[in-house]
Amino acid sequence: MVRKERVLLQLGWMDIDYAIRKDEPLAITEDSTQDAISLYEKWERSNRLSVKFIKTKICASIRGSVDKHTNVKELIKAIDEQFATSNKALASTLILQFSSMKLIETKGVRDYIMRMRDITAQLKDLEVTMSDSFLGMTNLRKPMDSEHNIYSGNKMSSHVEAVGTCILALSSGFILHLESCIKGEKTNKSKKGAKRSSDLLEIIHTDICCTKMNEALNAFKLFKAKVETQCGKHIKIMRSDRGREYYGRYTKNGQACGPFANFFQEHGIFSQHTMPNSPDQNGVAERRNRTLIEMVRSMQRNATLPPSLWIEALKTAAYILNRVPSKAVSKLPYELFKG
Repeated sequence: MVRKERVLLQLGWMDIDYAIRKDEPLAITEDSTQDAISLYEKWERSNRLSVKFIKTKICASIRGSVDKHTNVKELIKAIDEQFATSNKALASTLILQFSSMKLIETKGVRDYIMRMRDITAQLKDLEVTMSDSFLGMTNLRKPMDSEHNIYSGNKMSSHVEAVGTCILALSSGFILHLESCIKGEKTNKSKKGAKRSSDLLEIIHTDICCTKMNEALNAFKLFKAKVETQCGKHIKIMRSDRGREYYGRYTKNGQACGPFANFFQEHGIFSQHTMPNSPDQNGVAERRNRTLIEMVRSMQRNATLPPSLWIEALKTAAYILNRVPSKAVSKLPYELFKG
C-alpha cells in the first residue's frame, strides 16, 4: 500500500500519470481530428511510460503474472488483486505494531506520534476501524524489556501487563494521582503468623533481599551486637524462610546446617522456618522487604538517581518507615525501640 502511493507520487512528479487519471480515448481513425489525434498520442505516451515504470518497481515473482497487461489501469488492478489476499495479514501486523508501540526516549514524543499516525492511516486505508476502548487501552505504556516481570518481597514473580497513570477518587473526597503504576497479577494474600511477639527481640522476622548472600551472616552479626547492646536484651527466635542461607541443605541424613544455622545454635537462638512454597508464613519480613524495595525504586525514579545510590535510598526509606504510625502497634517503631 505504501509502495503504491510512492509510485503514483513519482509518476505525478514526472508528469506521466495522465493515463491513470483519464480513460483511454477513442483510437485514431482516418476521420479523427487533429485534437483527437493529439489527445490519443498524449494518453498513449503516458500509458506506455507508466507501464514501463511500474514494471520496474515490482518484484520478479509478480511481474510474470501481470506482464501481459499493456494498459496502466488494468496493470494496477492486476497488482492490487495479487495483494488483496494479504490485506488481512497486513491489518493484523499493523494492529500488533500499534498495540505494542512504545515511546523511545532517544527519539522523543514527536517521532512516537508520527509513527502512530502512520499506522492509523494505513489501517484506515484497509478499512479497519479502531474503537475508542482500544485506543484508550493503548494509553497505558507498554513495559520495556526489563519490566516484563516484577518480583515482590515474597520472591514471587508477577507478569506486568502495562504501566500507566491512574486517578483514584477516594471516599474522603480526595483524588489520588498515581504515576507509573504497574498493572499485573495480584500477589498471594499473606496469612497471619502463629505467634505474635510481646517484647523487644522476642521474634525477629528476617528475609534476605539481595544477591550477595555470603555477606548476610556478617551483617547479621553486626545487627545482633548492636540491638542487643542498645536494648539490653537477647534475640530469642529467628523466623525466616527455608532458604539455603538460613536452613542449609536437606540430605538423606537430615538437615546439613549452614553458617546461619550453626551460628543460631551457638548463641541459643531458636530458628523457625516456613513450610516449603509458603512465603506467606513469613509475611512480616516479606511485606517489609516489598515496601522497602518499592520505596527505593520510586525515589530513584522520581529523583533520577543512578543505580549505585540505591543503598542511600534504602536508608532513607527505612528511616521514614521507623517514624510513621502503623496499625500493627500503638506507638511509632522508633519509640518502641528506644523505649
